[in-house]
Amino acid sequence: MAIETADQEAARTRDGVRIVIAAFALVFATAAVSTWKWSTPQDVAAVLGAITGMIGTILGAFLGLQAGAVSSAQVERARRDAEAARARAELRALRLAGANRPADAEAVLASEYNQPGARPQCIV
Repeated sequence: MAIETADQEAARTRDGVRIVIAAFALVFATAAVSTWKWSTPQDVAAVLGAITGMIGTILGAFLGLQAGAVSSAQVERARRDAEAARARAELRALRLAGANRPADAEAVLASEYNQPGARPQCIV
């Protein structure tokens, strides 16, 4: 998965604002034209209802996808950070284990698994 930069996030926000402004302009233009063309409120409401429903659906889908992309990037960043922390902890544990005497290491491993004298299988 590609890492999202601050420039890409700014571009996404800028595009979102532009689309919202365009949607409001389109609804306003539709309201102005429909009130000029039709005289009954029912006709104007029918046209405005159809246009605003369509714009709302498309705009909601766009903004939902944008929010999902931001969340996905945050999850990916958190996963990478957790994986790096796990690798650091594993390296530290190996260094600490290497600094101990073998008898002490066996005692620690046995007490960790609550089985006196039991040795867990180690994959190195």
